[in-house]
Amino acid sequence: CAAAYVTGMATSANTANHLILVLLFPRGYIMQLTDYQRDILIRTALGEARGEGVEGMADVLQTVFNRANSGLFPSDPAEVALQEGEYSAWNKGAGGNNPWQFSQDSDIYRKGAQALDLVLNGRPDYTGGALFYKTPGVNSAFHDRQDKFGTIERYGHVYYPTRPLEPPVPATMSQDLVLMRNPAVSQS
Repeated sequence: CAAAYVTGMATSANTANHLILVLLFPRGYIMQLTDYQRDILIRTALGEARGEGVEGMADVLQTVFNRANSGLFPSDPAEVALQEGEYSAWNKGAGGNNPWQFSQDSDIYRKGAQALDLVLNGRPDYTGGALFYKTPGVNSAFHDRQDKFGTIERYGHVYYPTRPLEPPVPATMSQDLVLMRNPAVSQS
């Protein structure tokens, strides 16, 4: 998870004032999110998971930040989202979701922004550190190779954790079963 704080306003000769947001990742990784990056990430969430509510969009965004922090992908989350063929929201033609269709003034865009802010404000990573996910009906050898630690299904997507999932809580035995398995145990 990342912690975020606002550092101030930045200006340049070619742009207006931009709010600068700094992300602090657990490994000491620091990055600034520009208005452009926020917009790309919100549109990615909308294109990938707008029908899955704020939590579903936050899960998708978590994979973007997991990738940016992994060392296996670009460190810029907007670059991660825009990598060709990675997030279908940005695919051209068939399979693309036209993320430019959403007005920044729309309710759905505000929900995408809410999902991004959840992730930026340290919401737990319910994807298990996933770098990859799919919709349940998609089956491919690529996705099969990602399944090293099981899967997590949430809000219409199947996520591939990058770490072992917590083991289930062991079942407890009733006192009667304990006595049946070990008659030497007596009731007091």
